[in-house]
Amino acid sequence: MKLLKEFSINLLIGLNVFILFFLFFEKRIEIPPLLKVVGRTHPLLLHFPIVLLILAFVMEFFKKQFQIEEKSFKKLTAFILFAGSLTSASTVIFGLFLSQEEGYAGDTLQWHKWTGIAASFLSCGLVWAYFENIKAIILKTVMAITFVFLMVAGHYGAGLTHGDGFLLEPLASGEKEENRPDLKNALVYDDLVKPVLKDKCFSCHNPDKAKGQLVMTEINALKKGGKTGKLFIEGKSGESLMIKRLLLDIEHKHRMPPKGKPQLNEDEVAFISAWIDNGASFTTKLSAIPATSKIHGLASALYGGLAHESFAFNPADEAVVTKLNNTYRLVSHVAYGSPGLDVSLFGRDAFNRKSLEELVSIAEQIVHLNLSGMNITDADMALITGFPNLRQLNLNYTPITDKGLKDISKLKDLESIMLSGTGVTTAGIIQLSALKKLGNIYAWNTSIQPQSSDSLMKKYPQLHIETGFENDGKDTLTLNNPEISPTNAFFRKPFLLKITHPIGGTNLLYTLNGLSPDSTEPLKFQKPFLINKNISVKVMAAKKGWASSKVIERSFQRSSIKPDTISLKTTPHPLHKGQGASTLFDLAEGSTDILYASDGNWLGYRNQDFIAELGFRKPTELSEVILSTLTSVALESFPPTEVEAWVSADGKEYVLAGKLNPAIPGEKSRIEHNMLNIPIKKQRVTYIRIVCKSLRKMPPWHKKAGAPSWFFIDEILLN
Repeated sequence: MKLLKEFSINLLIGLNVFILFFLFFEKRIEIPPLLKVVGRTHPLLLHFPIVLLILAFVMEFFKKQFQIEEKSFKKLTAFILFAGSLTSASTVIFGLFLSQEEGYAGDTLQWHKWTGIAASFLSCGLVWAYFENIKAIILKTVMAITFVFLMVAGHYGAGLTHGDGFLLEPLASGEKEENRPDLKNALVYDDLVKPVLKDKCFSCHNPDKAKGQLVMTEINALKKGGKTGKLFIEGKSGESLMIKRLLLDIEHKHRMPPKGKPQLNEDEVAFISAWIDNGASFTTKLSAIPATSKIHGLASALYGGLAHESFAFNPADEAVVTKLNNTYRLVSHVAYGSPGLDVSLFGRDAFNRKSLEELVSIAEQIVHLNLSGMNITDADMALITGFPNLRQLNLNYTPITDKGLKDISKLKDLESIMLSGTGVTTAGIIQLSALKKLGNIYAWNTSIQPQSSDSLMKKYPQLHIETGFENDGKDTLTLNNPEISPTNAFFRKPFLLKITHPIGGTNLLYTLNGLSPDSTEPLKFQKPFLINKNISVKVMAAKKGWASSKVIERSFQRSSIKPDTISLKTTPHPLHKGQGASTLFDLAEGSTDILYASDGNWLGYRNQDFIAELGFRKPTELSEVILSTLTSVALESFPPTEVEAWVSADGKEYVLAGKLNPAIPGEKSRIEHNMLNIPIKKQRVTYIRIVCKSLRKMPPWHKKAGAPSWFFIDEILLN
């Protein structure tokens, strides 16, 4: 028995000495993969010392209540105490292994770590004290102290796993419901986006636990992104890392949040996408975004909208509402169950006075009216005064002037009006100041200067007037990049290319000869122009008083012929199977990030050749075969070693029509779409077989030298 006691004490001392050794050298220790697996059992193992030690404490404190023979009871308590101390030391060691992995840092980790270590040391001392029959009062005191450390370690551990405030979160749910944001005054990020991220993302992406080196709790860190790059691209949700990861299959290893964690619902993902598409501003109010933006409807779906406002009028006849909806007019309820109606008109050429007169049957119920871009005149404005309950009016980019606003001043319940791009002046704003409920006026791209709006807001403190940014010449700001549409790189029929920029008066300079517009005589964009062949467009934005934008390049590749049948003779990898054979002719360009190649736009092959057969109902003249592939050395995606095009008249006997041996990229090659043009003679074909032989062994300089590479293809272009 004595030998067993000594072995138990020595084992516990040895484990705790190892903990001290690890702490002393932890910055120099590199954990091997097998021990990383062991470390990841820490969250599972930690439940054992908590249960065992608490059970031993209860047995010692209340031993008189147990009807067990004293000697047997003492042995049982000693065994449970030893088991608790043993699992406590093991849990600490496994936790130290886990803490060496990426993403664990901060005060919460330190509290969890040191209180856990203290509990391990104390429990080891308790086993020794119990075997040595130390006085009961001392034993119980140390047990009480150990219990405190155990609870504190557990609390901070829960904070690392589930985020701050996890324990008391249910008590705050009622308060959260009461503190639902006021959408009229809500900041899009602080009041609407951040709560979603806090509930679903902050627990793994905070200063204490920064998975992927990504911290989302602080704005500057959120803008910076993590080790895989920026989290979002302003105005482009479809190209943003955040949205791509949110939309991955739940089983995908890069899905965020990962399987087993609380997931964002469809409305939350759609809202964050809309926030990014609207510029991902951290300071913009929801009310400053045009009412036509889908972000308003999504905000109402998530947080509730005007449904919480009580209206004194009765709902309109649903049959009338249905009848008023047509191609150029949308009539809908502002929120479920609300009698208030939102009316939006579209198509400038289709608009006329009758478009408003037809709304008389629902005049009382209209609370939102969107006439943005319509050809409404000052004379037509009198009709709008027939909508007595109007709260929000959008007149952006209409021909109205101060004269038309004279009638608007009769709408006593108006709360917000949008006048950007109109002929309104300061005098018109003064007319509107008589409206007691009017709070927000948006007048971007008008003659109203910031100084004038500041004076008006001082004189009429109930008004908030937005006139946009005005460069005073003191700061040289860089123009944001111009936008080219359409965005798709592949096309079948000729199309009109359009270049736009959100800042008025900006010159859009472009070239079609491969030269940069800042180093040659560029063309100035005036109107959309025709694209009917393979071409590369380079564009930059320039404006006096501003630094020019970056030069952006967009290549367009024509695929004028689509086969009648498409058959894959080799099966793509399960993780990268796209949409099957149809992927090759859907004109959809794949992302250059291999992590998201499973977005449906790529077919991926590894350690296997790509073979596809294309068929035509009748012989078709063909002179060009181009394969759109992905080159990404860092992500193991290489071009094939050999590409072949075979043709056949009957689908049985094939002859070689063209062959290509792409160069293997070097170590510093950049990620890019690689267009492989197979040289073939002009001929009529009924069947064509494409064969791409993938690279079986990556070059010696690669970190995975000798392993098979990936081969990715997103489109076959035939002309």
